[in-house]
Amino acid sequence: DAIHAHIEQLPHSIVFVDGIRGPNMVRVVRSYESSLLVYVEASRDSRYQRVANRGEKEEEQGLAPRAFDEVDGHAIEQGVEQLRGMCDSVITNDADLKTFLDSSRDILVRAGIVEEHV
Repeated sequence: DAIHAHIEQLPHSIVFVDGIRGPNMVRVVRSYESSLLVYVEASRDSRYQRVANRGEKEEEQGLAPRAFDEVDGHAIEQGVEQLRGMCDSVITNDADLKTFLDSSRDILVRAGIVEEHV
């Protein structure tokens, strides 16, 4: 599998993969003994605001809520929610970046991947 081959070539001991959209990718990640899957969820309003403010893709610029809801309601996006139960931890990402980073660090500390700050 191309993704597995790509990960194997990376020189890092910790690799973050985002955008997992299906159980096949979960299996690829789980094939690594020390894998840790974290499901990041956010409310519809938080997701819309981030996409609309980001505007990194041309189609995101001036994105209307209805258009966002059409993309957000796509079958692939709906399938992502089914992956939640396959993950080790869940972060609700409706606050600011610092809160998200703190939550992420807490999970990594609990998993023994990084040391806790004192």
